[in-house]
Amino acid sequence: MISQLPIEASVVPNPNKGSFVIKGKTGTTYDATVSYQITSMTGQIVYRSSGFATNGVIDQSFALDGNFTSGMYVLIVRCGDQRKNFNFVVEK
Repeated sequence: MISQLPIEASVVPNPNKGSFVIKGKTGTTYDATVSYQITSMTGQIVYRSSGFATNGVIDQSFALDGNFTSGMYVLIVRCGDQRKNFNFVVEK
């Protein structure tokens, strides 16, 4: 069985205007699919996508559409059995 460390990443910049990058590591050294979900502070899912971490490296850009209003959101990142939540702020 391959062990997996926790996801280590950050959202840059934070706060942002709806465009940001998440960079970091999945906790593994192999290629893996990473899923992304953004929720409002009330828990409503407002965005979903997926990407690919090459050699365990996350480098995913986001450009959220104009429907995102100013406020705080939660980005949920999943890779395998690992999950990490990031709070971020959109300021328009």
